[in-house]
Amino acid sequence: MNPIGLSVGLAILAIIGCLAAYGASKLEESTRKQHDDLKAKKLGSSH
Repeated sequence: MNPIGLSVGLAILAIIGCLAAYGASKLEESTRKQHDDLKAKKLGSSH
């Protein structure tokens, strides 16, 4: 394998890794918000 191709491949993997981590944190935020909304609705309806 040539070193240029290797470095480009590593750079692409690094970018994908960053995007995946960013996407996972955003997804976690949105699911947590939905969960909190559901809890609030349940608490509101029980009163």
